[in-house]
Amino acid sequence: MKRLTKRKLGKLMNDMSKDAEAGFTLLELMICLAMVAVLTMLALPNYHHYLRKAYYLEIVQAAMPYKLGVASCFQSGNGLASCHGGEQGVPPDQQNVSALIASISTYQGQIHIVPHEVHGIEGDDDFLLTPVLVGGQLDWHVGGGGVERGYVH
Repeated sequence: MKRLTKRKLGKLMNDMSKDAEAGFTLLELMICLAMVAVLTMLALPNYHHYLRKAYYLEIVQAAMPYKLGVASCFQSGNGLASCHGGEQGVPPDQQNVSALIASISTYQGQIHIVPHEVHGIEGDDDFLLTPVLVGGQLDWHVGGGGVERGYVH
C-alpha cells in the first residue's frame, strides 16, 4: 500500500471539495418539473374516468337483486308485463338507497337506477337493464347514460 504524502492528500481533498459543490442547475430542475407536469396532464383524465367506472360499479351491483327478482317473476309464468317493483318476488322500488344511488325502480321487468350527482357521476348517468326474451330465456340489454359514457361495457 502506498503512503499518501501531504501534497497528494491536499490534492485529493481539493478534488473532493469540488465534487461536493456540484449539483443541479435551476434550468435542469425546471425541465424536470415541466416533464412531470406534462405527464400529470396526460394521466389525470384517464385516472378520473377510471375512478368514475369504479364508483359506477356500485350502481351495477345494486341491480343484481332486481335481476334475480325479475327472472324469478318471469320463470313463475307471470310474464314480464306483471314484473313490477314490490310484486311477484321483485324487490320494492327504493328512493335514496345510498350516497351514490338516488332511486331504483322496476316496471314491466325493466330496471332503472338513477344516481346522485357525486364523485363525477352526473344525474343523467342512469343505468337501464331491459329483459329481452331470446329462445325462451331472458337476456339483459344494458343502456343509459353511464353505458354511453363507457362506465360499463
